[in-house]
Amino acid sequence: MAQSNTATTRTTIDNILKEDYGPAIWDWTKAQVVALELFETTLGNTGPWGGQAFQFPLEQNYLGSTVAMAETDDLPDSTPLVYAQSIVPIYVNAFSISVTGLAMATTGQDSYSYARVYQREVVGKTRSFRQNLNRQLNGDGNAILCQVDGTPSIGATYTTVTLDNAFGQSGFNNSAVNGARFITPNMLLDFQSGATVRSTGSAKVYTVTKGVFPSTSAYITVINADGDDIADGDYVYVANSYGNEFPGLDALIDDGSVNTTFQSLSTATYPDWKAHVHYGTTAGTAEAWTTGRMINLKDDIESYGGGMVDAFVTSNDVFFTIGEAMRQEGVIVNQEVLDTGWSVIKFDGTPIYKDPFSLPLIYAVDKRAIKLLQAQPAGWVDYDGLTLRQDGTKNQWTASYWWPMTPAITNRQWVGKMEDITVTVNKK
Repeated sequence: MAQSNTATTRTTIDNILKEDYGPAIWDWTKAQVVALELFETTLGNTGPWGGQAFQFPLEQNYLGSTVAMAETDDLPDSTPLVYAQSIVPIYVNAFSISVTGLAMATTGQDSYSYARVYQREVVGKTRSFRQNLNRQLNGDGNAILCQVDGTPSIGATYTTVTLDNAFGQSGFNNSAVNGARFITPNMLLDFQSGATVRSTGSAKVYTVTKGVFPSTSAYITVINADGDDIADGDYVYVANSYGNEFPGLDALIDDGSVNTTFQSLSTATYPDWKAHVHYGTTAGTAEAWTTGRMINLKDDIESYGGGMVDAFVTSNDVFFTIGEAMRQEGVIVNQEVLDTGWSVIKFDGTPIYKDPFSLPLIYAVDKRAIKLLQAQPAGWVDYDGLTLRQDGTKNQWTASYWWPMTPAITNRQWVGKMEDITVTVNKK
């Protein structure tokens, strides 16, 4: 076997991956994913783990079984709480990096040389890893990137596919132009109608043209062999991701509109299993953001749900719309930079985060209610104490970084969401 595949060289390179890159990957991820700020208090905790899922009891806001009484009165009857068990499956996000035996042979004796050779690979894959995490932390768990808009155009070599509706959701001010928001060249995509993958299988993206507000749609090109049966209305996924992505804020903070059953509990059976979701006067019709709408949302969570709003999070365009509306109402708006480096504005003393991956909604979060449950901390997959493994009989070696975890919510009465917001600033 080639010198590059000796245990000594593997150990040298493994140490570089573990000691230099391992901590750095987590630091980069934590620093760049805005939504992780909301889950900060539970990072690193391993929850009640059983097989491939976590289990914990439903929490509720309950005022029964307590009375004010005279000394000689009968003691109060004990009325039962709702004892329901929530079951949360674990999801895995991962990426892999590879190095040939030749690269190992020429750099394995010089750790600095190896680090330089591998830096671009690690940094690039880490960026993709954290952006996918950020997208999922804001989504509904359906894994949809966007939707096909119209019949694809088949050319001499490539098929042009027009896209819209990022997250698979329509009706927002930029839905017609945001289709390529989560797509880059060289990605492998699945085009599906429901759960059925198109017969051609995964398609490799060759070029991406982003949309231009207000009406110029985004489009991508794939080779004809991959695109000959893509159809109008198909949903677009990262290859093999259908059914494998975790639910984010849009599913956690829900009144049953996204999922009637979530974490094994039905909103019809358990009315407390509904977040405080505020719509416009006519649901589905956008209207202006006002301080009154914001106060009503916060007040419902605190007065009726027993929660305490620690933070709001929203999209860039809604964030700037709020800032402009507050200025017009005579409120002094100052952007602050928190210790974590994220800039926020504050409403009634509560920070509002802008997350470029968020839907144009406003989420109101009590950090006690949402958890990040992990089966183990993020890190390199271990193979008998080493991270590098040989790819079959090839003179190529691969290391994989993964994070088995899931976001979860324990009390929906402590959180809320504002929908139907007219965006007036930064509409792109």
